[in-house]
Amino acid sequence: MTSTILVILIATVFFVIVPGVGAFTVRHNWRTFRRRVTEASLLPPLDRREPASSLPSQDNRRHFLGALEGIQDDHIIWIHGSDSTLAVDMNRSDVFVLPYDNSGSPDAQLVRTSWRRAGTLIEGTKVLVAGAVDPAGTHPMMHATQDDRVLVVFYEGPEKSLVRRSIWNGRQLNEYWNQLTPASLVAGMFALVTVAYMLLRQPMGGALAVFAMAIAAIPVMPLLPPGIGMFLLYRSWWRRGRLLRAHRDIVRLPSRYLRPGELCGTLPGGEEYCRRSVGAWRANEYQERGVPVVHAPVQIESVSFEVYGRPGVAELEEPHAPLAELIAIAGEPEQVSRQCQQTARRFEFVSIVALVLGIAMNLVGAIALMRLVFR
Repeated sequence: MTSTILVILIATVFFVIVPGVGAFTVRHNWRTFRRRVTEASLLPPLDRREPASSLPSQDNRRHFLGALEGIQDDHIIWIHGSDSTLAVDMNRSDVFVLPYDNSGSPDAQLVRTSWRRAGTLIEGTKVLVAGAVDPAGTHPMMHATQDDRVLVVFYEGPEKSLVRRSIWNGRQLNEYWNQLTPASLVAGMFALVTVAYMLLRQPMGGALAVFAMAIAAIPVMPLLPPGIGMFLLYRSWWRRGRLLRAHRDIVRLPSRYLRPGELCGTLPGGEEYCRRSVGAWRANEYQERGVPVVHAPVQIESVSFEVYGRPGVAELEEPHAPLAELIAIAGEPEQVSRQCQQTARRFEFVSIVALVLGIAMNLVGAIALMRLVFR
């Protein structure tokens, strides 16, 4: 009985708890990144008409868009914007690289790295930075503070969709497979094989040794027949849940500039930004003009579309602010977001059930086979 408990305890710790802790940590980190990118888009842009010496000491956080111009002393980068230049201290910075994928797939994952690894970037690479700006000195200098690190996103593609693409791709493909998982699985398998070897040397320990060996093979069992069919379902349903979570965040993203219940708000640069309801025919016109129209993969009762943009003469137009875009959302955004969240949870639940069932099927077969071998 003690040996059985030991086998189950080892498997639980190394196959479930340790990777699970890593999974929750990874999901939290990416959630923090998405929040910080959203907050960066709400910060005022660093304006050349606003001298560094005039920045308030209590609220001196700004965002800045530009291209990498040069590197100084291994940790200072110079970024050239449309009409000004900013120096950024890369010590204590969070660095991300966003590739451009126009296919709309969330699988083009944004990469988190460090300045030491990203220091080989070529001149002209586009970058978004957000953080505190030092009001002292002749040139603006962005640096980390005690409570806030500098956010640095090197990116490809247009600025207009930068925030949306960061939110869309800023999530792990599968949180279970994280930096703790490989070492934990190997350690668990080695520990269980060791226990099985010790049990084989004891009288009447053969059955428990077979059980320990079968449990040790759990990390590879999903890839073996007949359980591989359930594993493929698990992968498909988990990706579906991830897609729904991405839509959950995207459909409510344009509302960040508006207060609850209001139809218009103000962009950080002072430009007006509004929301209007239109019919499907008008949404199709927007789409034909290349305006993004987001259709979440959930059932929507309403056929209306919510369009966000700068008020024009006859309709909403593309904002001048580089991080705000003209975009249309199918359905009421908050309702669609809730539906995506609920459906995503259901897909994640059934995917885990499918994975467990596949492992259980193969585990029963493995125990039966090993009993024949060690008879």
